[in-house]
Amino acid sequence: MSLPSLPWIILTIQEVISSTGIFLFVQFLRHFLKTFKQFPAWDKALKCIAIIEPLVSLANFLIEPHLLGKWNGLLDAFSNFLFVVGLFMILITFIKYLKNSGQLLRVLKIAAIPASVFWCIGFGSTFLFGLLYDRFGIKPPHLMN
Repeated sequence: MSLPSLPWIILTIQEVISSTGIFLFVQFLRHFLKTFKQFPAWDKALKCIAIIEPLVSLANFLIEPHLLGKWNGLLDAFSNFLFVVGLFMILITFIKYLKNSGQLLRVLKIAAIPASVFWCIGFGSTFLFGLLYDRFGIKPPHLMN
């Protein structure tokens, strides 16, 4: 038996990886940059998104198949929205540290800021065009298919 014949395993693995991605990235970022020392209020916001996004994603995986009518797709859209918000919060965190010095921090900024910008643009536009298509039937540009 191969994985393509068991689509539920692939969906489960994908959901576990996607729901823990923002959590792990935010936790690494918080402890690497020590946001709890320099920006305690922002650190609380990062903790909130790191906890809420996986919970909503898990609810999306477990509850969404049982929703009917206008509620169908709501948790999926909210989970995707929180994912994009988490990416933007990570990008904002990197921008807050632009004035800091240190060789390791500079390397992180050189690698992480461009990657975060591309992730925000890519996932943000995918979420936006998916939402526009689902709600209003507006087809995404050809390159997004």
